Formats: sequence, C-alpha cells, structure tokens
Amino acid sequence: MVKRRRLTEALAGVVLGGVAVVAIATGAQGFTPQDKSPYIPAVNAIDVPATSYAPGADTKPARKIGSIPVISWHQMDNGCVPTAALCASPEYAGTNVTQRQFYDEISWLYTHGYRTITAGQYVAWATGQDLLLPAKPVLLTVDDGIANFYAGATPVLRHFGYTMVSMVVSGFAQSAQDKVRQYVGWDASWTQLRNLPSDVWEFAFHAGPEGHSTDDATCAYFYPCQRPGSRPPPTRPGSRPTSTPASPPRRASWAIG
Repeated sequence: MVKRRRLTEALAGVVLGGVAVVAIATGAQGFTPQDKSPYIPAVNAIDVPATSYAPGADTKPARKIGSIPVISWHQMDNGCVPTAALCASPEYAGTNVTQRQFYDEISWLYTHGYRTITAGQYVAWATGQDLLLPAKPVLLTVDDGIANFYAGATPVLRHFGYTMVSMVVSGFAQSAQDKVRQYVGWDASWTQLRNLPSDVWEFAFHAGPEGHSTDDATCAYFYPCQRPGSRPPPTRPGSRPTSTPASPPRRASWAIG
C-alpha cells in the first residue's frame, strides 16, 4: 500500500503541473521571439559563466531514497526585467520568473547538494527498480513549451550541469509549427523543440490538441491572453461569449525535501 501510494503521488507530481490563470493585456517582454528560426536563441542577460559543473554522480541506491522533490516552472522574463531578483509584478509573477531569479533558485539547489535526474530515473525509482541515484536527487520540469523559458533557462542549466524535463502541450507546439498567429513566436514549435540541446532537455506529454482552457470568456485559450496586445476585443453587452468558462486550473507549488 505504501509503495502504491508513493507511486501515485510521484507520478502525479510529474504529470499534473498546474497553471495559474493570469489575464495580461499589456506589458514589456524581456524575450524577443524568433519565429522564423528553427532554433530558439539563447538569452544570457545576467552573464551566466560559459563554464559548466560536472553532472552529479550516481552513488546512492534508489531503495534508500524515501522522497524526491519535483519542481515546476512555466515562463521566464515575460513582463519582468531579466536582471531583477524577483518578478514582482502582480500580473506576471504567478507563473513567471526572471533569469536572475531562476539562476538564484538553481544555485541554491546546487549549493545544497541537489543533483538532477531524468524522467526515466524518476519513474524507475517510483516503481521500485534497483538503480543508483545522486545522494540528493531532484527532478526539474517546465510546463507548456513556452519559448521564453528555454531561451533563458538553457545557459543556466548547462552552467550547473543540470537537466530538465519539458512537459509539452502538443496543441501549442503544433500551432506554432503551423504558424498560427496566436502561438507562433510565443510557443516553441516542434522543430525548435527538436533542436534544443539534448544534454539539457528531455520531453514528456503535458496536454493535448486544445491545450489549456481558461475561465476568461474573452479568450479562447490561456496563453494567448498573456501576449501583450493580443487580447481580442471585449464582448459587446448583451452578446454571448464565444467560449464557455472552465474551472480554474490548479496552481503548482514548490516542495523541497
């Protein structure tokens, strides 16, 4: 029963990364998307060193590890200055970090002995398989597939010798691939995801063709509402909304053990 409960909670921690609904009409972006390129340009606004730490050594039997923290992020530098210690704007901070904030968070993990593992290692541990893991393993994830996060996170993760699992919304990636206006240049396309460095990134499924719904009747999907200037005109009084409000998604939380 204990193993079954641990497995259920562990897999839920990987798969069910929630998002907070934040409707954003205006604001400055620190990341300038390059939708015509098959690559996502790296952003290094805080002078992340080019040198890299060695990846953590696998020295501890998985059966001796009682819990593994799973941490989830969503966006980077959307409406926030990349060098700011925190993304303090109430409109942007719910699902967003600055590059400096992300660097400091990853640096804290590294200096406290945490080393990243892959999704495969996490599943093997959760299912009771016999393998070696770092003494203090952690699984890092990012939800949805927004290009600004890959741009700013890649140099930080590479510097610390860390890896991350990207939970992709297939509808966002396909719409970006098909040059749909609301998504192209904001979400990473399949081609851009494929070209991310394999020593840093791996991928898992997060949501399907429709992506995230929203309880905002003026916006059919969640993230198009966060693109400055992209909100559709408000519905006229007396007219019916074009979409049915959905239940608010669950908010993700941090858990460090």
